[in-house]
Amino acid sequence: MDHTDSQLDEQQRRILQEYIFNLEDVQEQAEELTVANAKLKQSENILMAVLDSTTHGICLVKNRAFAWCNRALTDILGWEQEELIGAEISSLYQDDEGRATIEGIIKTHKEGLFTYEHDLLHKRGHRVPCLLTGRPQDNNDTSKGYVLSVTDFTKLKNAQEALREAYQKLEKHADDLLHTNRQLDREIKERKETEKKLNQYRNHLEDLVRERTAELKRTNEQLQQEITERKQKEETLAYLEKLKSSILSGISHAVLGLEDRKIIFANDAVEAIFGWRPEELTGKETRILYATDEEFIRLNRIYTILQQQERHSEAVKCRRKDGREIICKLIISRIGNSLTNKHIVAVYDDISERKKLEDQLLQSQKMEAVGSLAGGVAHDINNILMGIQGHASLALFDLDSSHSHYKAFVGIEELVRSGSNLTKQLLGFAQKGKYDVKRLNINEVIGKASSMFGRTKKEITILTEFDSKLSVIEADEGQIEQVLINLFVNAWHAMPSGGTLHLKTQRTLLDDLTAKIHSVTPGAFIRLSVTDTGVGMDSKTRERIFEPFFTTKDMGHGTGLGLASAYGIIKNHRGFIEVESEKGHGSTFHVYLPVSDKGIKGDTIPAANILSGKETILLVDDEPFVLDVSQEMLKTLGYHVIATSNGKDALNIYAAQKDSIALVILDIIMPGMGGQETFARLKMIDENVKAVVSSGYSRQGQAESLMAQGCKGFLQKPFRMNTLSQTIRQILDA
Repeated sequence: MDHTDSQLDEQQRRILQEYIFNLEDVQEQAEELTVANAKLKQSENILMAVLDSTTHGICLVKNRAFAWCNRALTDILGWEQEELIGAEISSLYQDDEGRATIEGIIKTHKEGLFTYEHDLLHKRGHRVPCLLTGRPQDNNDTSKGYVLSVTDFTKLKNAQEALREAYQKLEKHADDLLHTNRQLDREIKERKETEKKLNQYRNHLEDLVRERTAELKRTNEQLQQEITERKQKEETLAYLEKLKSSILSGISHAVLGLEDRKIIFANDAVEAIFGWRPEELTGKETRILYATDEEFIRLNRIYTILQQQERHSEAVKCRRKDGREIICKLIISRIGNSLTNKHIVAVYDDISERKKLEDQLLQSQKMEAVGSLAGGVAHDINNILMGIQGHASLALFDLDSSHSHYKAFVGIEELVRSGSNLTKQLLGFAQKGKYDVKRLNINEVIGKASSMFGRTKKEITILTEFDSKLSVIEADEGQIEQVLINLFVNAWHAMPSGGTLHLKTQRTLLDDLTAKIHSVTPGAFIRLSVTDTGVGMDSKTRERIFEPFFTTKDMGHGTGLGLASAYGIIKNHRGFIEVESEKGHGSTFHVYLPVSDKGIKGDTIPAANILSGKETILLVDDEPFVLDVSQEMLKTLGYHVIATSNGKDALNIYAAQKDSIALVILDIIMPGMGGQETFARLKMIDENVKAVVSSGYSRQGQAESLMAQGCKGFLQKPFRMNTLSQTIRQILDA
């Protein structure tokens, strides 16, 4: 029983002796004692929890052995609690000397707090520098046990060691400074006499030193700035190099680096354009890229060109790895400013398709321009033929067939008719022809035309390859037959010793670009291909075959209007023609026609007999000879005629005499106010005005527009007396 228990028993005996006769007080005291014990136990638990949560090692030592320890002590020394409790504390000392020292300290400090530093032995065998703080359990005697607090001084010791080394270095540095200072003192003493002589220069030298210091400072700042700028430039160059590599890999143009006409670099696009991989071209001469040696030799002049300019561009003929020729746009640039620099960057862009499309567009524009000219020529010729036809008709009107001049005038009419047929071909080329449009099966039209042609040209073998599922087209059958016969005859002339004519039809779709080049609407088309095995054509001939009056035949053996009129007819059907041909390898004509369109009503052919009348007719035409002969023809037919040469006068006349004017014969093409505007204003004067359109052009175009606006008829110049009389009576008698 310990001392605390003895005191408790004594206290209880005294309480029992004092209150032996008061049992209730005893019970009350017992309950209070029970509560006190519970609180004491709770405090003990709290204390143990606090001791276990502290970072300092705490233990209770009795009889030089561990009676209890917290967890922090096990963390510091590496031992488990069960290993430490019961073990002698001396087992943590390194040697006997350490044990003796500790025992001495404990014996010396039997009363009160004691503190000392000592290394304790870790379970793993190394020393742990610790600060030990102890207090006897009984304030009077440590022999009954004591409470010991252990603090790990490892980090503190390391810091102290580092501080000690720093102090040593500082002391050494101080000694060095002291030595240096002493040496300087000696030098100062030695220089005192010299300084007396240098006083007059000191200020000057100090100024120089200050200036030099400032200059060095500026130089250093400038150097730092240059270093920064150089670093930025290096970073920029690295970025640009990476960017250049990405760009060269991403662009579609072939980019080559050349050194003295040899390829030292090629980007990935060379394979798409030339068929060569970049590594296959490295080290090769650029000769490998060109279609001919002559082209390579010609392009060697780029080095001479680049002596005067840094950049040059031109189109060149190149050859792919597979042998196919292509057209490339070549851009060459000199690297650097030296005129002797042999490094060049060459950029190749395959423009073969673009060049082909440009040539087609140029040819189309050229044919449009020639067509406009041909249309104007045909219009003027028709006006001239009108004068001739009118006078011939007037001469034949009352002339007996037995008259000696009768055959001459009939011959003149025949010549006028031949001339008119010629101008019709010109108008067909100029896309101003007149058509009787209806729905057609193109295979049937081709079959009928080729059969007729084959019966007359038995030396030609005709092969057909028709797409049986083709859509119908809307076209003038006679005009399409004329196109086919012109193409067949052209092929026959190209095969003087006989050969094969291959006819093929198929459906195709035109994209926006191709349609735009040929001025047609994109969509579904029928393509007729006419291929012969004839002599073929060179490029110069191919460029001109659709021009009116161009022919390769001898003088007197062709008008040169066959292909020209075929071109115009197909264009006026909203289609186009392409040709492929090489000298000695035959020719192929591709005819494209849209699969659908609205039909156009044809002209009504008047009867042959001549009809007369007595009404008043207003005649308007700007050509004097046409106006005169037309006026005479109308008078001969019995009509009263008011003639004028311009639209403005015609309006004034009609406004004044509209009640007496039965019909207006109106020319379309006139200077100032044309026929279309004149008719529109006539309708403003009289909504029911009756008018006939007259033109050297055909009904197609402005005439068709005027017919849609209310004109009652159309007279194609040159017209004969019977045509004029029938047209007038059809309108006036309706």
